[in-house]
Amino acid sequence: MGREELKYRLIEDDFLYEKLGSVKPQCEPLRYVEPDEDMQRRTEQFARDVAPLVKAAYDLDDKRFGFMREFDKVKKSKKRADSQSQHEGFELRMIFPYFADYGDPLLDEELKSYPEELFRRLSEAGVNGVWLHSVLRMMVLPEGGFPGDEKALDRIEGLKRLVARAEKYGVKIFLYLNEPRALHKDYFDGNAAREALAGPEFQGLRSFCTSKPEVLSWISNSMENLFSEVEGLGGVFTITASENYTSCASRPYAHSHCPLCKDRPYADIIVDVNTAIEQGVHRGNPDAKVIVWDWGWPDDKCEEIISRLPKSCWFMAVSEWGKPIERGGVKSHIGEYSLSAVGPGPRALRNWEFARKAGLKTLAKVQVNATWEMAAVPSVPVLDLVAQHAENLSGQDVNGVMLSWSLGGYPSENLKLFQSFRRGDTADDAVVRLAHSEYGDKAAAIGYCCKYVTKQQAK
Repeated sequence: MGREELKYRLIEDDFLYEKLGSVKPQCEPLRYVEPDEDMQRRTEQFARDVAPLVKAAYDLDDKRFGFMREFDKVKKSKKRADSQSQHEGFELRMIFPYFADYGDPLLDEELKSYPEELFRRLSEAGVNGVWLHSVLRMMVLPEGGFPGDEKALDRIEGLKRLVARAEKYGVKIFLYLNEPRALHKDYFDGNAAREALAGPEFQGLRSFCTSKPEVLSWISNSMENLFSEVEGLGGVFTITASENYTSCASRPYAHSHCPLCKDRPYADIIVDVNTAIEQGVHRGNPDAKVIVWDWGWPDDKCEEIISRLPKSCWFMAVSEWGKPIERGGVKSHIGEYSLSAVGPGPRALRNWEFARKAGLKTLAKVQVNATWEMAAVPSVPVLDLVAQHAENLSGQDVNGVMLSWSLGGYPSENLKLFQSFRRGDTADDAVVRLAHSEYGDKAAAIGYCCKYVTKQQAK
């Protein structure tokens, strides 16, 4: 990996720079010291402790990443005809694919990280939308002071192929937008056209100031061109106050140091960006969905922002956010990525109500399969909790669900269970129906009886 690619990935690949620790602290040099007897004894004990784990990890029938091979061939589906029609509970059911490349997958002519069999199985589990990370400047050609990329047209062709592949299985493709991305300050230095568009510097990056009308026009026109060019593209969802440095409102420092933005209300800037995206998308394709996520918005700004969003937008909140928990006597609140603390929490409930009053459709962001606490497995088998979350959300009348961030996209039993939930179901109804579907009537009856007999015996 060359220096430029490394820099791009650190800045643009799902907050990778922050996840790897940002700017490292000054550390003393590491120096080798001969182990004494106590150190040697503890080292040998550690080796004995981990030996079974090492053996289990390396004595495998399958090669590393062998799980990807299960998607090599497209299988026939007996459930295809009714797999999408039975999910009347949630209009949109979107997920990130199980092992899709996060960086630049559209340049792969074969789209190997989006195999057709994965779409088939996700569709069978009820999914009708798949999202991928995108960086707008990589999808457009340079224009005036605005950035672009010479391979933009190749990526658009890749996106067309991806849309067509997914469409075979009733699945729409959605783009994650976090725009306009800031660039290294060197991009602007000494160039009058670029300087005229720039906002403040933050950690070596400079924003494109969205209080300048030409910046909003560039965003809007770029989205219009993209959605006009890629027929059938499902839509976008936006993050406007987190992850990357984008508008001057995406970082408190930038907002207060920008000559144009510092005297403007915070909500104005967030609404401007989302409105520019919405207008461009719908000029290109009136049927595409524009989903606005409240991730990173201050609690006291949410109502005003939501009330001023274009009425064609959908509004999304993390379901479990803010839910009170107590673990080991310690009281806390959930942020997100929780399976053990079943949502919805107070922030989502409040903001969904604001959205409904504003006439917007609503989505719940959830993690159905896995979370960052245990991200190396396809799914965590907590079917009762998954079913309870689905029941809770059905009572809130949300219109759709985003089923994972960039982990947790396996077409598992968890996913089938969540997606099969029908209005009026209880959590037990959904679990029992899945058991009959997956294991047959006889086995399902045994499992169902064991569950309740055990409870009675415990009493």
